Amino acid sequence: MCGRFININEQKKISKIFAISRTENYAENSYNIAPGQKINIIHYDSEQRIIDSVNWGYSYLNSQTNILQSVINSRIETINTKLLFKDSYLK
Repeated sequence: MCGRFININEQKKISKIFAISRTENYAENSYNIAPGQKINIIHYDSEQRIIDSVNWGYSYLNSQTNILQSVINSRIETINTKLLFKDSYLK
């Protein structure tokens, strides 16, 4: 299925390679990560590298339905009509 990937990293190995100072949250390994699931990221906080987990993907609030929706794929043919891209495209 489109938009999926695997994550089979060892936390100890990643921490050593990237000199991680601390781990806030760590998403478990998975062979089938889909948009909306937790993934691991490395970021800086006060000059320290930290492992944390975040929701993977891009979500937006549909102004017509008031429902949070995820974007997995986009088509160039509809970029000028889709609510998410229309304003940016026209600029």
